[in-house]
Amino acid sequence: MLLKLAWPSINQLSGDTLRYVALTDYDRYLESIDGAGDAFSLGRKRIETLMSSGRVLVESSPGWPVTDPQWQPHNGHDAPPCKGIFAIYAQGTRKRWYWPCPECGEYFTSPPSTDAFALVKDEVFLACVANGCAIPTTEKAAMNRAGRWVAAGQTIDRNGGIHGEEPKTKIASYWLTGPAAAYQSWASLWRKHRAAETIYQKTGSEEALKSVMTGDFGTAYKPRQIGDARDAKALATRAEPLAKRVVPVGVFFLTAAVDIQKNRFVVQVIGWGVGGERWMVDRYNIKWASRDGEVAAVTVAPASRLEDWNLITTDVIGKPLPAGVGWLARAAAGPDRLRHGRRGRRDRTGVPLLPPASERWARRQGHADQRR
Repeated sequence: MLLKLAWPSINQLSGDTLRYVALTDYDRYLESIDGAGDAFSLGRKRIETLMSSGRVLVESSPGWPVTDPQWQPHNGHDAPPCKGIFAIYAQGTRKRWYWPCPECGEYFTSPPSTDAFALVKDEVFLACVANGCAIPTTEKAAMNRAGRWVAAGQTIDRNGGIHGEEPKTKIASYWLTGPAAAYQSWASLWRKHRAAETIYQKTGSEEALKSVMTGDFGTAYKPRQIGDARDAKALATRAEPLAKRVVPVGVFFLTAAVDIQKNRFVVQVIGWGVGGERWMVDRYNIKWASRDGEVAAVTVAPASRLEDWNLITTDVIGKPLPAGVGWLARAAAGPDRLRHGRRGRRDRTGVPLLPPASERWARRQGHADQRR
């Protein structure tokens, strides 16, 4: 066998027919080799004549960053949508390394982040994803000896039996993360990440974090400014079913903002809870006013009719809103609220009405005067 070592250039990756092509540290290659395409595609072309007897091997630690702030993995076998080695991995069987927990016996794969670890009395333990067991570092070698490669769509039982079919593809792809690396201790991974995080907090530089995540944890780096971007999908998962114009459980006070237009007041009512949590409770327009001497309601004219501003008192400050189911139990922290909710006004269906802000303020002032 003739072994040829060469720089990945278009001259080396074109023309010759080869049986085996090995591309090492792939993510340090140029994205396009002299404008002819990526090295993996060019390497596959070199073995095409030999058909099933040809092989292309690609290995690398990830080098391309995450660019999609909205990406979320669907399962433990999904890799970040990046160029380079992860783009090839996604085309293959997507195998991950599963190892057994020495305490509960369940097989699991460790995530490529500090989420894989637990700090107990200043000692770093591996966290069992299956049941949360804290695994000491002395168990690492035995766990690796019993480990198995499991493809996407497959499952593994407590006895190490693999069930299910591998994806139908000609690419066998594998992803080994930092916690399972033989020569990288869990404490070392933890310390490196803590040190890199300290550098980022003091200087704003992400280079140390990038090096730790790609070279030690074995995953693509997600820049902090990308991570801080709002993720619409993540926000959607936090949505709660709420009834219209009903004060949700958790609201402790209401504010109303009134926008003055030529012929109407635009009102938006916000409910506020602990820690600045807020809900939009109601939004409506005040378009009509009843004036002395007028038989029918007339259009509101804030700029020319002073009496129309009384609508802010009657239709905003004095407007009661129904409280949602369970609101009374949450309102137990305020005795005046609870008392009003039990014996106060109710709507036609029997739902207690939250008193207007002016009444609640006056009642609180009354209680304060009595205590003084």
